[in-house]
Amino acid sequence: MAIDLSFLDYVWRGLVAGTIASTATLLVVTVVFLIRKNKSSQQQMKWFFNSQLFLLLFVCIGSFILVAVGDPELAAGCFNQFVKASSSFTITRIISGAWLTIIVLLAIKDILNICAGVIRSKKYYPMGSGITKTIFEESITKFGLKNKIELCSSTESTSPFVWGIFRYKLVVPQIALDSLSEKTIKNIFAHELSHIKDRDSIWLFLELLCRRLLFFHPMAHFIGERHRLIIEKAADEQ
Repeated sequence: MAIDLSFLDYVWRGLVAGTIASTATLLVVTVVFLIRKNKSSQQQMKWFFNSQLFLLLFVCIGSFILVAVGDPELAAGCFNQFVKASSSFTITRIISGAWLTIIVLLAIKDILNICAGVIRSKKYYPMGSGITKTIFEESITKFGLKNKIELCSSTESTSPFVWGIFRYKLVVPQIALDSLSEKTIKNIFAHELSHIKDRDSIWLFLELLCRRLLFFHPMAHFIGERHRLIIEKAADEQ
């Protein structure tokens, strides 16, 4: 029984429209970033990137749905002649199939990374009491956070980080807790709690989603890299 691959024609049309719309959005974001990067605070730049990433995701998926699913007449319009050509018919389906295959493989990779992170998080040790715990609780109060946040230590040699999207673990290497001053520990907590307060993990997830959908687009990687860097600088700034 032959497999019907006609759906790849709609994937192709939607991919082209989504790419064009996303490229226009990325161009605007890049130009505004270059103009504002030395005139705005890091926090302002972070919220600019956050809003533009949401717009980029909306434009990419929205235009794809519009062309590929929402309007068959539009889908059959401007791309019709190109897809009907015998020389391009196979090529467009190959491109569409390759895009879908890579998207699935990247999704599997990300899911495996999340599973590995969940397993690794089981090895973090909750901190019960002591001066570090007191500093942590004071920092939470100062930030006015009501999220469930657990302070944990780790034997791994890594930088302090926050794990989670809605329920958080703030993980600090034990070697850092043993060697750093109280002032430095306060700064570490302030930096990581800034990420929680601004829900940076959600915005980083959206950035990853945009980068996955547009994995072939160099500007998506450029903007994504700048966004991740500015998130860290904004936390330092706060």
